[in-house]
Amino acid sequence: MLLALAGSGGGQGEQAWEIPWQEAAIEDVEAFEECLQMPADSFPRIRSGRALGEAAGVLGTPTVWLNGRLFAGRSLTDFRQAGRDLMRRGG
Repeated sequence: MLLALAGSGGGQGEQAWEIPWQEAAIEDVEAFEECLQMPADSFPRIRSGRALGEAAGVLGTPTVWLNGRLFAGRSLTDFRQAGRDLMRRGG
């Protein structure tokens, strides 16, 4: 669903939302629109997950940890190199 909403290249204000809604097969467009307008603290499960991530040092998604350390790379090449470095050092 996320890819259908975000992957179209447009966003809210750039194109009508009805087209991505149709592609994502969202049946209740009004309820979805109401959800988008709700304050972030309306979702306790998301709030608790966010607090857990912040406590663990997560700065955004995706956040990758390698061998208990925050991975700062941003590309597949960086990730592969970090893996090679870990293997070379023995983990």
